[in-house]
Amino acid sequence: MNVSNQQLSILSLVDSYLETLKKIDENQFLFKKSDEIWSLCQLYEHIFDSNTKFFLRNCRKCLNEIDGQLGGDISSFGKSVIDNNSFPDIKIKYPEVFGELKLELKSMEFYRTYFSELVDEINTLSGSVMKSNPNYKRLHPAYFGFLNAEEWLQLAQIHMKHHLKQKLELESYL
Repeated sequence: MNVSNQQLSILSLVDSYLETLKKIDENQFLFKKSDEIWSLCQLYEHIFDSNTKFFLRNCRKCLNEIDGQLGGDISSFGKSVIDNNSFPDIKIKYPEVFGELKLELKSMEFYRTYFSELVDEINTLSGSVMKSNPNYKRLHPAYFGFLNAEEWLQLAQIHMKHHLKQKLELESYL
């Protein structure tokens, strides 16, 4: 998937996440069907946290050539995910290598602002990624091997798309 298509896909996903925030109230946002199932708020926090602290941060580090290297191989799993523009259709557990998943839940207004600002960030990053050195890479600490800026951006898109199914499931419980 080229950068322009990734950009359009992310912007479409952002619209979907924002649209949900327009349709529900704070109680629905915090509602948990059971202890084992996340609330929409927890899902939104996970998307926010993953983008800001991981996917887009690593994309920016590749763009600025910080803490990475020239070259490095993507893993076979990583290549499959990138080539298919999708995670396998399975529930993926949070990798232990990242430590305990700690979600600091925020208000709906916070996530409205975040997803609205994400539009500008994705537009800016996409333009920079198109001009980036595809050989500068950073190591994914779990499954993917070495990824360049474009691949990190694509993983952000794949991750948001992957959780869309979960978002729809959580909405169905309301």
